[in-house]
Amino acid sequence: MNLKNLQYLLHVAQTENISRSARELFIAQPALSRLIADAEKELGYPLFDRYGKRIVLNQNGTIFIGHARQILAEWHDMGRELDESNHTPDPHLSVGVEACSQLLPSILQLFQAEHPHAEIQILHAYPLDLKKEQFDLLIKAESAAEKTSFSADEQLLLREDILLALPEGHPLASCEAVSFEDTLDHPYVLPSLSSSLGMMLSRFFESAGLAVPERSTTVNNSYLQCEFVEKGLGISLVPAVSWNYIHGNRSLVLKKLNGWGLERVVYLTSDLSRYQTGLARSFKQFLVRYFEALSDQNP
Repeated sequence: MNLKNLQYLLHVAQTENISRSARELFIAQPALSRLIADAEKELGYPLFDRYGKRIVLNQNGTIFIGHARQILAEWHDMGRELDESNHTPDPHLSVGVEACSQLLPSILQLFQAEHPHAEIQILHAYPLDLKKEQFDLLIKAESAAEKTSFSADEQLLLREDILLALPEGHPLASCEAVSFEDTLDHPYVLPSLSSSLGMMLSRFFESAGLAVPERSTTVNNSYLQCEFVEKGLGISLVPAVSWNYIHGNRSLVLKKLNGWGLERVVYLTSDLSRYQTGLARSFKQFLVRYFEALSDQNP
């Protein structure tokens, strides 16, 4: 069985009609029927069930087609990688960002120092409507309570607490222990629902039976969120590591809320059916190293 035969069998599986596949593949119908019979004989199991003119994958066929797709994808990727190895590498990289956008200047500065010819397209999601199929890589974040495992197309980058952010001199800043209820007498500055953090906080409030603070200003920009808190316009809820890395030099106090236990995970995802260029693979490895170093600096 060769690659062309795999492509033919995949086509039949999609159309569920030998006559139609034969026409579209420009092959005689008896030859295509014989190819299917030869494949089933070689494998030792029937791959299709026949229902009149329809031919439908059975359990064996579903297993076979899954592996056939992987084999064809690997062959295609091998060709792309050989082309990259023997010609000028593709300098283009597309990255979708739903979280940690405030880290992007630092990330890109360091990465482009290693890859000066990289042409990187960044799309920051407002609202959150990005699909991994659109990009080489997509950075996402979710509540650790909701995201408890990672699939083959996902890579954990960072795990961090959500903390209370206060301006210096705030009445709660000197308290040894602060609960969420203690904060409700004070105005809040919260991330809007157009951000992953805002959506995560909203779901957390709902699942925990908590009311969103009544006196709340919402912003869709972490810099504004930080500025508002520093100017005493409200208190806020922020990611401990990624947020503090950028805004840690400001006059702010970060405190853990008693009984809060809200944690988020930042992770990388990609479409496994999409070819990963050498540059995309390098950027993925770079992000893993970058966030490991970030975690080490903020234990």
